[in-house]
Amino acid sequence: MRKRLVRKTFDMIQEISKSENKKDYKKFWENFGRFLKLGCIEDTGNHKRITPLLRFYTSKSEEELTSLDTYVENMSENQKAIYYLATDSLKSAKTAPFLEKLVQKDIEVLYLIEPIDEVAIQNLQTFKENKFVDISKEDLELGDEDEVKERDLLYSNTAETKLSALEALAKALQKEGHAGFKYC
Repeated sequence: MRKRLVRKTFDMIQEISKSENKKDYKKFWENFGRFLKLGCIEDTGNHKRITPLLRFYTSKSEEELTSLDTYVENMSENQKAIYYLATDSLKSAKTAPFLEKLVQKDIEVLYLIEPIDEVAIQNLQTFKENKFVDISKEDLELGDEDEVKERDLLYSNTAETKLSALEALAKALQKEGHAGFKYC
């Protein structure tokens, strides 16, 4: 009986979310969205049913809530993950320094502005084979080959690379008028 009621409830909510009258689902979301997010944490057995019902503001849709299905449909071919930023308000999300690089690359970012959002997303881990990635983490990789080469060069531990970098720095300092600086 319980399983049947749960299935029927999900079917009804799904029907509302797909209806042409978006105001109905928006009203539903305003009243019960927090409970759906809580379901992502507490009801792992229904993740696949809950996830398509979730809505978030994004860097490309700051006025209207966006579904994860829509987000994934709008992803570029090179994009390998669903990027998100957890913050305390829509205003602080829009001005976050982490966002700039992704916006320049035309990558949409989910704004998680409620305390429960980040926990819900972390419990989901993936959606349609795309991992959720927090853009505020240090090791953010966007998959650019140039970026990977640049990072590898920067973090290279070879003595030759360090020596070359020191020589280049010494030359640059001498050119800028730091005549007293000599490289030994």
